[in-house]
Amino acid sequence: MKKMIALLLAAMLLLSLAACASTADPAPAADAAPAETTETTPAAEEAPAAETDAEAPITLTYWLPCNDLEDGAAEQKGTIAAARAFMEKYPNITLDLVPIGGNSDDYNAKFQMGASANNLPDLMNTSYGWVKQWAGTGVIMQLDDIVAEIGSNYKTDALDFANEAVDGYWAIPYMAEVQGWAYNTEILGKYGLEVPTTFDEFINVCNVLTENGERAISHGATDIWAIWGYHALFCQYGVDKALCEKLSAKEEDFYTCEPFRKTLARIQEIAETGAYGDAVSYTSDAEAKAAFINGDAAMYCFATSFVSELDASEHADKFVFNFGPQFSDSIHDQTVGLRTYGWNCYVGSCVENDPAKLEAVKLWLNFLTSGEGTEALWSAGTIPATDLSYVDRSTLDPFMATIFDAIASDAYSVPDLCQAWFDASVKAPYRNAVTAIITGATDIDGAMQFVADWQASIG
Repeated sequence: MKKMIALLLAAMLLLSLAACASTADPAPAADAAPAETTETTPAAEEAPAAETDAEAPITLTYWLPCNDLEDGAAEQKGTIAAARAFMEKYPNITLDLVPIGGNSDDYNAKFQMGASANNLPDLMNTSYGWVKQWAGTGVIMQLDDIVAEIGSNYKTDALDFANEAVDGYWAIPYMAEVQGWAYNTEILGKYGLEVPTTFDEFINVCNVLTENGERAISHGATDIWAIWGYHALFCQYGVDKALCEKLSAKEEDFYTCEPFRKTLARIQEIAETGAYGDAVSYTSDAEAKAAFINGDAAMYCFATSFVSELDASEHADKFVFNFGPQFSDSIHDQTVGLRTYGWNCYVGSCVENDPAKLEAVKLWLNFLTSGEGTEALWSAGTIPATDLSYVDRSTLDPFMATIFDAIASDAYSVPDLCQAWFDASVKAPYRNAVTAIITGATDIDGAMQFVADWQASIG
């Protein structure tokens, strides 16, 4: 049965969206005449070699994880706008934009199938989670030479961040996101409070608000993934790539891991103020977000991929963003913030041996990360990972301005821990550990047992 499924998948792949192989010359039929009897036509003799003609038409197949190029493209809208601007500038280059579905399970399956058959397209957009799986396997192209040419288009650590899990450069980030805390300054102002930047200030805000009957933090604990911003707290106490690798390799005991225990203790301090409210255990993230949007809560931990919903609030002019409380005993001497470059452009390995395509790809990646590309991304609603000085930030409302300030800052960037440094299998136990402390469902020992059990189950 498995063999039959594999054969069916392979057949589906061959019939799927055009990829690298679709641009190659078709193989001769089995009953074709022998090569020595085939006459060469004058047209064939005179046809120019595309790889040596800079103006010759060239087509690059480009997979985009979306359902449609016009509607519902979400994170791909910016790329689509940039691609169309690029083709106007370079009319001899066609970017064949191919929607491969907006459901993550579906498009991830297509990427996996393409990689397994070494049949990925010339270009593709997908998350930074694929860097670690694809780099060095021969299915995507290493981009060190191209990065040497376009690196100056970035003013943050986006390139290094996106490729941190591997040696060299394999992914070109184009979209930025920050995850942290939104604050309603109107509610804070009622009690003479300001947006907290230190942990002590944060605890004080929680205490004052709860003592006055306010909903301090709107949080939806039924959705355990809604812990954006808390990752930065762990990293302040030393959770980094090296530690995560040691824990995954069982070189260090997770149950006694001090950085995790210290961070959970800080989160427990927040919970003990009553800031999350009695209903947190059965509140969803959608409900928590709605409460903040409606002006019924002072603080909300969120990801800027959903910023448009908050920005549309009638209270948005009172909202501000920052990375959340900083610990005085942090191991870092700078602001620690969760800033991600979650969407990247990858280049299929088939491009390496085609000089014409290679030159076209270089032009595209330079355009995408240039001022022109940045403007196209921003105009289509994508927050660019590149130099934001090309964006007219004077037109931004105050809430969006604080988000752009965070993205453009010199913060020490950290990732969602279970998306980058850990294996994805840690998601449920890690998120359960944090959520159980927020809701008071267990103590720190109990929370640490979640991750300890995960460690015992791997490898």
